[in-house]
Amino acid sequence: KDSMAYLRVATGYRAGSPNPLVANAPEVPRQVGADTLTNYELGFKSHLWDRRALLEVAAFRIDWEDIRLNLGTPSGISYGVNGGGARSQGAEFSGSIMPVDGLRLSSSLTYTDAKLTAPIPGQAPDGAALPQVPEWSGSLQAHYEFPARGEWVWGVNGAFRYYGERPLSVAPAQSITLPSYGLLDLSVEVGNPDASFRLFVNNVTNEDTFTSASRTLYGSAVLTRWNGVVLQPRTVGVSFDYRF
Repeated sequence: KDSMAYLRVATGYRAGSPNPLVANAPEVPRQVGADTLTNYELGFKSHLWDRRALLEVAAFRIDWEDIRLNLGTPSGISYGVNGGGARSQGAEFSGSIMPVDGLRLSSSLTYTDAKLTAPIPGQAPDGAALPQVPEWSGSLQAHYEFPARGEWVWGVNGAFRYYGERPLSVAPAQSITLPSYGLLDLSVEVGNPDASFRLFVNNVTNEDTFTSASRTLYGSAVLTRWNGVVLQPRTVGVSFDYRF
């Protein structure tokens, strides 16, 4: 009654679409075909310690066929292609525990190995890493709720999230690698059944990095400019919620 094991198999597709007509660019196909996914997942969930702890583990494998990828011509025009196949496989863990009344600790960890299983001619070799997928990611959270005083409840929260380094494109010649980073958020909250006040500090350590980036070409693939999206700097704020 406190545990569950499961096996899931699911499949689906994404419809194709036309490409822009580009003069003197025979590498640009007239349209992009549909791509398909087949997902396999085996998992286990269980409540432990008189339901004061929860454990969830899962292993997964996703087969991706006729991948739709966005590439660029030397003149800077973006277009789509179907790029063979890829496989994303790995494992996920998440859990939470309440060691004492009012305190809940939780964590998660994911390992992902996402690579091409077939080359993209002229663009990426077999085994190239898929873009925007960190090999490792995870989080730690803590929440403590002080004993209530009448209708008022106080609580403090902390969360740390980690994102591993990841490439921005499957094509090595058109890619850079974003560095890994950790993000710490803290908050204090007080409330009653009608209203709540929250003081928060996001990105406590003022981590200075990029979360994503895009590429702009100028006449030639050699002339490339990367435009990055910067992680929001340390932010201190107050929020108020009222329930009518």
